[in-house]
Amino acid sequence: MILQKDKNDIQIIFIAGYGHIGSTILEKYLSKHEEIFALGESKHLTFNKNKTCSCKKKVAYCNYWKHIVKYKNFKILNGYVSGYISRFNYILKLLKLFFSKEKKTNYNIVKKYTKKKIRFITDSSKDPLALIDCIKKNKKNIYVLFCKRDIFDIIKSYNNKKRISNNLDIKKPFIVFLEYYLNNFLIFLILKTYNIKFIVIHNYELRQNPLKILRKIFNFIKVKNKFINFKSKVNENYHSIEGNINRFKM
Repeated sequence: MILQKDKNDIQIIFIAGYGHIGSTILEKYLSKHEEIFALGESKHLTFNKNKTCSCKKKVAYCNYWKHIVKYKNFKILNGYVSGYISRFNYILKLLKLFFSKEKKTNYNIVKKYTKKKIRFITDSSKDPLALIDCIKKNKKNIYVLFCKRDIFDIIKSYNNKKRISNNLDIKKPFIVFLEYYLNNFLIFLILKTYNIKFIVIHNYELRQNPLKILRKIFNFIKVKNKFINFKSKVNENYHSIEGNINRFKM
């Protein structure tokens, strides 16, 4: 049984899944709600503090993140961020997190420098390592959106001409196929092990009827339904790390 949530704590909306599932566009929509702040993939702060924010500035120079990175006690999430990590080391890291003690992530620091009155922070770190870390640190205050996409669309996304010309991460179809199903199996196993409630979000449905999906999410996290103007730009409070920040007109 999941413990009751403390209404005074920041609630975490964790976007789980594989890469290229539409997490960036989903957090973009969620950030339009006055009670939700899109954090992006917090796991990348440990990897490189000079990552680019969605405001097009480096994290160290961003008017928002330059305050956050100063806090040594801001314990962001561990996760799969380096393409050089071996599958063996990945499993070892996953087991280490599984048996580690709980250390609460201080998301209230994020709230401190956010202008709008937020109750929720989305973290789209996605992978099983980041998910289990988030659950261990925030079990009482976490909602999980398990995002999925047709495997063949993901394979195409990883190997389109634009990505090849820009020398971005390219993966062979067979590798994508194996990683996708292993990744989703681990996520499902973690959610069941820790008895975490979640809803499944399909990329196709999100693109076909985003309003319906957002209503589903708002009902899940128990916030008031709000009309979302999908054509409007994201406000100045949007400071997302990583994701497809340069592929959408934010």
